[in-house]
Amino acid sequence: MQSLVDSAEMGKLCKEVNRMERNMKVNGRELTFATTYDGDSQYDVQVRSGEKVVTRFKIAADREEDVFEAALAHVKSDIQMGNVDI
Repeated sequence: MQSLVDSAEMGKLCKEVNRMERNMKVNGRELTFATTYDGDSQYDVQVRSGEKVVTRFKIAADREEDVFEAALAHVKSDIQMGNVDI
């Protein structure tokens, strides 16, 4: 019997399962932080305001619990430095 999904596609599907999202307020605005584990303690982070993507970046974290706190600090720093406008 032949598999309906080849191993490369299965790897892509497994990566999508590791996606996490959290809504957090930054400067009075609610932003959605979506993270995907990329391997080697690296996470891809996408920050959205509604449907608009505000910024994207990679962040290192040893534990899943640390990802959102580090991502929030990163975005706040970028806003303060004028790199991101929300």
